[in-house]
Amino acid sequence: MDRPAQRQPYVVVLGGGSWGTTIASICARRGPTLQWVRSEVTAKDINENHRNSRYLGKDVELSSTLRATTDFAEAADHADVVVMVCRRTASAMCLQSWPVSCARGCRWCRWSRVSNRGPTSG
Repeated sequence: MDRPAQRQPYVVVLGGGSWGTTIASICARRGPTLQWVRSEVTAKDINENHRNSRYLGKDVELSSTLRATTDFAEAADHADVVVMVCRRTASAMCLQSWPVSCARGCRWCRWSRVSNRGPTSG
């Protein structure tokens, strides 16, 4: 039985630092990937030069299937799969913008891990 052709999921990576760009670059090797970054300069560097010179230096060339944006709404619009790789300080803003979060292990008021809360009953 023939299976219907499936399109590749569109991956969006939230975070424009060294780790976010590394993850986005790995995803982009498999298909189109959009990286949300806060800096216009970083977005321009990724889009025009295929580099994130600020965080990865000038020697690391990124895939041509990786594109960057500073527009969070655009990133949300394109996402089939979301990979959040932003700093803890930016994570609250990212998570509040998504209608559903499956995040575990953080206390929203203090950003501490569940394992740091102490013993629980039950």
